[in-house]
Amino acid sequence: MPDQTKAAPAAPGPAKAQKQDRPVSAHRAFLYAMALPGWGEWYAGRKQLGAATFGLLCLALLWFTWMFVLYITDMMQGLQGALLGLPLAEVSPNLFYLFGASGHSLYVVWMWAMLAGVQYARERRVHENLPGQRSSIWGLVMAWVCPGCGHAYQGKAALGYLFFGAYSVIALCILPVYFQFSRDLKAMLGDQDILMGNTHTVVSVMLNALGELSMRVDFSPASLFKVVLRSLAVADTAIMLYAAKQAAKYLPSQAGGQTEERPAPKTRAEAMVAEAARHEQRVQGTLPPVPWHKRPFVQALGYWGASWLCPGAGQMLQGRGVLGWVLLGLYFLPSAALSAVLHLDLIDPSSVGWLAHTPGIVKWAVMFEALIWWLWIGNNRDE
Repeated sequence: MPDQTKAAPAAPGPAKAQKQDRPVSAHRAFLYAMALPGWGEWYAGRKQLGAATFGLLCLALLWFTWMFVLYITDMMQGLQGALLGLPLAEVSPNLFYLFGASGHSLYVVWMWAMLAGVQYARERRVHENLPGQRSSIWGLVMAWVCPGCGHAYQGKAALGYLFFGAYSVIALCILPVYFQFSRDLKAMLGDQDILMGNTHTVVSVMLNALGELSMRVDFSPASLFKVVLRSLAVADTAIMLYAAKQAAKYLPSQAGGQTEERPAPKTRAEAMVAEAARHEQRVQGTLPPVPWHKRPFVQALGYWGASWLCPGAGQMLQGRGVLGWVLLGLYFLPSAALSAVLHLDLIDPSSVGWLAHTPGIVKWAVMFEALIWWLWIGNNRDE
């Protein structure tokens, strides 16, 4: 009789076993949460919280869809009346603010999901006694996409949620600016003196008016505070990353299976840094930042990109924190001045001209300073 004994199932191959034992990653949690809110928390092991976040996303999406339909319907009715010769109807303030709040709720849930996903993924790695993750590239990108996420990535979740809350409130405060923009745009569309001109004149006047209105929005105090807070989150993340890199000098390293002791601190400040590094490694299991690349030019491009995310961040990662903060202040100085004079109506937006491009010029100068300094000076220093 043929042997009816069933063969034992084959053991999983090395690739499959490696895939199953793959530790959770804060980087993956961030990407998953960015793609679908709730997925990052689910991936980090907090399935109930992930499902709750996804439920909030669905509710926010339903609210936004409903308000969008009401807002578009109200606008279409106003346009139909204008075509019949009636005055262009005013947009309802309540409807506008509800529509803006619904869109803001989607944005807040999306950012919350990224922040929570990174936090829980990092906490799970600590709970499983896995080494921490600390990459300069990932940290800065997280802080730029979601202010506060870079802090959670480095174990400073409370500070991260503080940045997140402040950024969410400031983003909501921009709604009155856009409401005034819609009213000014409506007044421009209802100006018969403009509409009665030839096509070329109408298009030219409208484009100039839209440019002036957009400038008022971009340089409004609320918009400026929003950009400032995001830049502060990125800059503080860069400072923390460099501090971790310096602290790693005083931590023992594993080389060839043996523990290699580092030289003892020479000053009181170095001793404080070393003690903080040992405490963080013991409690949180973090690692020093990963360098951009072994090649100096690629590293320089990394510092160049960091200064694009936040002017001065590249200098902060290079250990020139004071200069980085000064350059960040110089970047916001012309923006703050323009915001003040436009808000007080001390200058007409049409006469601003090249002054509106001053922050961009400063930003590019800071970016190339970080790149050139690293290639000519920083890379040759004995760190």
